[in-house]
Amino acid sequence: MKKQRKNKIGKFKVASGDLLTDMLDKEGITKELANCFALGDRESFMEILSAYIDACQNKKQLSEKSDLSRDTLYRICKKENVSIDSVFKLLKAM
Repeated sequence: MKKQRKNKIGKFKVASGDLLTDMLDKEGITKELANCFALGDRESFMEILSAYIDACQNKKQLSEKSDLSRDTLYRICKKENVSIDSVFKLLKAM
């Protein structure tokens, strides 16, 4: 029997299981992003958003759905200076 490890990305805690699957749980991600936004925790917000993009297998499809360039998605992953418009487009596409 494997020992379960606790993982943490920003304030998003994953007790066990497949981290990739958990990062693609849109309902869970949405709740955590809203919580970070309410607390004013920009760092955790960007960390969770970045992890979601990294977990997406098809970044081209996400790019088309969000109407953002793949370059913009990668800038979000790097947590570079990103416009609020880009964040909202990405959230709407989730």
